[in-house]
Amino acid sequence: MFVDASFVGDWDPSNALTNRDTARSCHGYMILYNGCLVAPKSQMQTDIALSTTEAEFTGLSSSLRETIPIIRLLKEMREKKFPIIATTAEIKCKVFEDNSRAIELATVFKTRP
Repeated sequence: MFVDASFVGDWDPSNALTNRDTARSCHGYMILYNGCLVAPKSQMQTDIALSTTEAEFTGLSSSLRETIPIIRLLKEMREKKFPIIATTAEIKCKVFEDNSRAIELATVFKTRP
């Protein structure tokens, strides 16, 4: 899976008061299986992100919400002896994300006191 986001990519100060969409970020992702594109997506984010990290994390979250059910489906198909083409014995997901803070938010477990 490859994911990327643009923080307020269409910001237009001259049009900001009449068109809120210029303050919205967008994200896109590509989910591949065995080198084949399975689920591409590009969309404006529904919430206004307040930082690049937030925009990237929203894109990462959205892409994983689509990837996880695909992984579960492939695992179930393999359990039912459906022929799944794979080069490795395990079905897993490798995520490519370019924002280190978004990666940290996604991988480091944190609890509130």
